[in-house]
Amino acid sequence: MFQADYKVMVSEYEVEPDIRIRLVDQPVLADLILADGLPGNDFAICRSSTRHQATTLFVARFVTQPDVTIMLSRKDRHADFTLYVESETVSDIEAAALFWLAWKQNSLKTLQ
Repeated sequence: MFQADYKVMVSEYEVEPDIRIRLVDQPVLADLILADGLPGNDFAICRSSTRHQATTLFVARFVTQPDVTIMLSRKDRHADFTLYVESETVSDIEAAALFWLAWKQNSLKTLQ
């Protein structure tokens, strides 16, 4: 087991989240999209530890002392962003955490 760089709590019922994301069923309704097999994809997911200066995330629905809390819901009408996920390998909560990390590292400058 490795020590994660960031602990991310993703919950549907977070009272004071750092960021609110609403899941949507159609990519045209989404600000953020993660889907398998899209042409021109520009990152990959590695689920094992590595020594190659990778940033690691621990993502769960409950985390003690998280670095960030994300409210992920299909019902939140006041969300900061909308997210569409269609993947066999990445869950909704993992996708939300990945987009947060990309934003944190200024990879998605339009989310600032």
